[in-house]
Amino acid sequence: MTGGGFLTIGMSYGMSDPGDALAKIEPGDKLSLDNSDYIAIQHYYRHQVPDASFHAWDQSRNEDGTPKYPQRPNVMGYALNGTGRPQDGNIQGKVIVVQSLMDESTCPWSGDWYRRKVAGVKGSEDDFRIYYMQRCMHGNSNDLANNMVVNYMGALYQSLLDMADWLQNGKEPLATTRYEMVGNQVIVEQDPSRRDGMQAGIDLTVNGRKCACVKAGEKFVLRAEAILPENAGEITGIGFDLRDRRDFPDKVEGLFPIQGSLLPLGKDGVKGACAETVGCFEKPGTYFVSARVSSQRSGDRNEIFTQVLNLDRVRVIVE
Repeated sequence: MTGGGFLTIGMSYGMSDPGDALAKIEPGDKLSLDNSDYIAIQHYYRHQVPDASFHAWDQSRNEDGTPKYPQRPNVMGYALNGTGRPQDGNIQGKVIVVQSLMDESTCPWSGDWYRRKVAGVKGSEDDFRIYYMQRCMHGNSNDLANNMVVNYMGALYQSLLDMADWLQNGKEPLATTRYEMVGNQVIVEQDPSRRDGMQAGIDLTVNGRKCACVKAGEKFVLRAEAILPENAGEITGIGFDLRDRRDFPDKVEGLFPIQGSLLPLGKDGVKGACAETVGCFEKPGTYFVSARVSSQRSGDRNEIFTQVLNLDRVRVIVE
C-alpha cells in the first residue's frame, strides 16, 4: 500500500466496508491472508463452558461435570447477555418472554434456561410466561418478513397489552408454550390446539401433500389449515404466495397477495380456519410456495399492531 502501513480487510461489526479497503490495494502490494481467528471462533464455545445450569454446554462436559477441553478465563456468555453479569432468575415482578425459534443470535435454548432459573429461585412459574414463536428470527423490525420468515412484533405488542392487564387487573396471560428439550433443541407441541402460547399453527399442502409433482401448465390445489391455541383469539387471514422471495423486500405489503376465503375449522372448542387457492407454473423447475396465517386476540383483522403471524411452505416440482 502506498505510504507503507497495514490494511485490515474483514467483514464484522465495527469494521470498514471491504470494498473501501480493497480499493486501497495497488499492484505490487504484499498480502497476508489469515483466517485463523475465524477458524478459532467456530470452536470458542468449547473453551468457555459456563456453570452447570447452562444445559446447552452439556456436550462439552465429562460425566463428572468437568469441562472436556482446556478453558479460557473470560466467559463471554455473561458479558453478552446485556447485563455484564450472570442472571440469577430472581425476578422482582412479572415477566413475559417472547422467544424466536429461528433466532440466529439468541438461541432458543436460552429461553428455557432462564425459565429454569426463575422456577429454581422462585419455586414456581406463577409470575413467568414464555412464548416460543415459529418462523421468527432475531431482528425486531416490522419489515423483517419474506416467504420464509415472519416477524414477531404482533406477538410482542400483544404481550405488552397482556402484561398491562396482568398487572392492573390481575388477568392471567395465556399459558406458556408447551415444548420439550431434545438435545438442546426446543421442540414445541405439534398439535397447535394443545400447544398453548399465542401463535396459530399452520399446515400447507399441495394436492394434499407437502410435495407434489405436476406437469408444466397443470393446475394444483393449495390448502392451508390453521389452528389456534386455547384463548388465543381468532384467525383473521390466510394469504398465499407462489413466488419464492428469500430477500427482505422494501415493501412487506407486497407479500402473500392471494388472500383466501376463510372457512371455519375445528371442533370441541378448538378455533381455526382453512383456505384454498389454485396455482399453476408454466415452466419446468422446482418451486417453493408458501402460505401465511394471521390471528388476533379479538378477531379484528383491521388491528395492525397485534396480528400474530406464522407461515408454512410446500414444494412443487414441475416437469
